[in-house]
Amino acid sequence: MFLIALAIVALPQESEDRVYTNADLKIRLKVPKGWTLKKGEDESTLATFQKGNSFGQLTHVKVEEVKLEDFANLVEEQIKGSFQEMKRHKSETRKKEPGEWLYREYTMKTDDVQLRYAMLFVRRDANFIQILLPTPEAEWEKNKDEIADIVNGLEFTDAKKEEKPTAYRYHPWEAWNAFGEKSWVRYDVKAYGQSGEIVKRLAAKYEKNVEILTQLRNLGSGGEEKESIRKDGTTTGIDPIGWCKGCNGPRVVHFDPASLKVESLKIGDKEVRCHYWNAGIVDCKGEGTLPLEVWFSPEVPGHIVKLVNPDQTRIATAFEAKEGGGASKPAPSFEFDWWKSWDSFAVGSTVTYQMPGDMRIRKTIKSKSDKEIVLTSVALMKKGDEWSELSSNEEKIIKPSEPPRFNLPEKCGQCQKPFADHKKPEIQTGKAKLGEQEINTHTFILFNCEGKEVMKSVYSTDVPGWLLDIGTMKVLEFKVAK
Repeated sequence: MFLIALAIVALPQESEDRVYTNADLKIRLKVPKGWTLKKGEDESTLATFQKGNSFGQLTHVKVEEVKLEDFANLVEEQIKGSFQEMKRHKSETRKKEPGEWLYREYTMKTDDVQLRYAMLFVRRDANFIQILLPTPEAEWEKNKDEIADIVNGLEFTDAKKEEKPTAYRYHPWEAWNAFGEKSWVRYDVKAYGQSGEIVKRLAAKYEKNVEILTQLRNLGSGGEEKESIRKDGTTTGIDPIGWCKGCNGPRVVHFDPASLKVESLKIGDKEVRCHYWNAGIVDCKGEGTLPLEVWFSPEVPGHIVKLVNPDQTRIATAFEAKEGGGASKPAPSFEFDWWKSWDSFAVGSTVTYQMPGDMRIRKTIKSKSDKEIVLTSVALMKKGDEWSELSSNEEKIIKPSEPPRFNLPEKCGQCQKPFADHKKPEIQTGKAKLGEQEINTHTFILFNCEGKEVMKSVYSTDVPGWLLDIGTMKVLEFKVAK
């Protein structure tokens, strides 16, 4: 009933690619650099891969009404017959979607061979997918990290991926200083048993502080209050996020960035992408227990879209963001947006990138709708004087996509101080020639503590995908369809 591949076979020395995809099963597997990978030649053996004496197989079988653990136990029994001794070291259920996932490790011995076996079993409906990866016991420690990468690298292409937030740090002065005067935000508020409305308006900006006017409607005595937020983050009003007196900084910096999640909220008819934080209020010593949930967005003056604590709930209902950020933190002249970089071109537009080695990737817009763009991505490898197709797959871009940002590394590798303390990054505009075409460019330059360039990336809104030269990937040619 089951087809289990047991033989260890030699694989060809050249790899067709390091990524295997199967559109019918909706799976993708990538092997690390240095491993060879070849597509299988029958329906049960999907792919084989090898590095030195470590061999692996990706297999598939379709079986109705069988539990995943029962299937894994049957495979174990079948393999056990080929060895004099077999010991299971690990068996763990993995929380991964979709389907069910089970990982096991074994030691297997004969008179001449001692192997460490890594096995991954996945069940989705009636489809059972396996990774069987034996390696000599003597080489296990050397290869175990790459073996783990292979096991962890299997994924379903239609799986819903949790969106990771871009780097974000709330600072009350920066949250207002990035906007022009007369920017405002309106909130519905429930506080201390009352319901009403608050309107916060950026009244004036100075070198070392900003002034905020707050109008209270149906709350307390009503009226208007003035608040001054200083450049160091302290305020004459009440900061709802909380300020740590121990280190003279906003309490939000004491939390692991992993506590931030990406969520979208609606303000009127506008959908705003937010950094959701629910770590509660503590100080730099970890003290304090006030629960707090906040949704931040750099699109909104003051950055606070929604706030919930035991005393109040505040939800933004409208805002107006005027241009004119402070000179201390100028807005970039260019911002990369993954969705716009393709949506601004017609179906049939194509771009070819030079990758490391004799590898090229050609991306073409296959179809477009209001919410989804489908790209065809073809990998090309040079053989002799010819470029031949290695693989082809489809890539979907869903709107709204999270645009890659110009995030700074956390610390300078040279002095170990925060990169934000160094010379500010530059965004330079210019022109370049690509073939016979002249294109507009935006170059992003990052500097280290000595003021020397450590990273340079070039973008162009004239080229599909906007990426022109990011070091490991460079545009060779492109075509804009009409």
